[in-house]
Amino acid sequence: MLRRLLPVFLITVMAVPAWSVTCSLTASSTLPVSVDQASGMVQRSDGRLVIADTYNNRLIEFTESGSFITTHGPFLASPYGSLNKPSGIARDAAGNLYVADQFGHRVVKFDPSMNPIATWGTLGSGPGQLRYPTNLAFSPDGSVLYVTELLGHRVSMFTPAGAFLGSFGSPGSGPGQFNNPFGIAIDAVGNVLVADELNHRIQTFTASGVYLSSFGTFGSGPGQFHFPVGLYFDSAWNLYVADQHNYRVQMLTASGTPICEFGTPGSALGQFNSPWFACPLRDGSVLVGDTYNYRLVMYVFGATPTRSPSWGALKTRYR
Repeated sequence: MLRRLLPVFLITVMAVPAWSVTCSLTASSTLPVSVDQASGMVQRSDGRLVIADTYNNRLIEFTESGSFITTHGPFLASPYGSLNKPSGIARDAAGNLYVADQFGHRVVKFDPSMNPIATWGTLGSGPGQLRYPTNLAFSPDGSVLYVTELLGHRVSMFTPAGAFLGSFGSPGSGPGQFNNPFGIAIDAVGNVLVADELNHRIQTFTASGVYLSSFGTFGSGPGQFHFPVGLYFDSAWNLYVADQHNYRVQMLTASGTPICEFGTPGSALGQFNSPWFACPLRDGSVLVGDTYNYRLVMYVFGATPTRSPSWGALKTRYR
């Protein structure tokens, strides 16, 4: 059964027993469009932001500073049908975008002008089939597109043209197994990191899908998770993890050492109700999809680190 189809309004706060590095931040603005479970995004080479507004079945474009430009979907040009719960987005070096169309069980490819030009995938578990694809990421050389399958409990690999290359993972909680893989990101050496949501951990694999290691356990302390979802690296290779039901974002090294965190439960600016992603932008700010507050929030950083034994404000390391 699929999860998260309805907003969660009851928030349970668990104490954080460990000390964390805490820095000041400014939640500088909310973007000027209401969204319904924004699940992923990408920044284009010209700075524009493209957001997957999942339950509105559309993609939204903004300027780098957050001004609204336009929307795409739900209806696409023939013969590409309609978007059906678009989730993650990736881009290639040529500026094409690839969208995980979750309930369409497919990947949709758009050219740099946002015209759909290809699609692949059908519902199933066979080679080249997809079962609720959620997020995507490219290998460093752009030759492999990795796609997480939420209820397929695996990661499938394709060429940019949609040719199936293989898959890895199976249902379970053992090393290399998944229970709702969601976010995916590629580290500096080409290893593949996957947010294993219901196992409350991040797993690391080689480029070919061989299991290497994992980090994280269920909990609310630094480096622990309660439904980790979106994964993004910044330019210094710090990993941002949307820690959904801890109502925070954590920053860690690629090997899982906690650096910092930000967010508290609630609806005030600077608080979260199930953050789905936190994407560092090229200007140093971070855009967060605050799911059940139905908003996109831009954060900017500053100030000197302090220490506090609390949920805290932003905890970060500066570049």
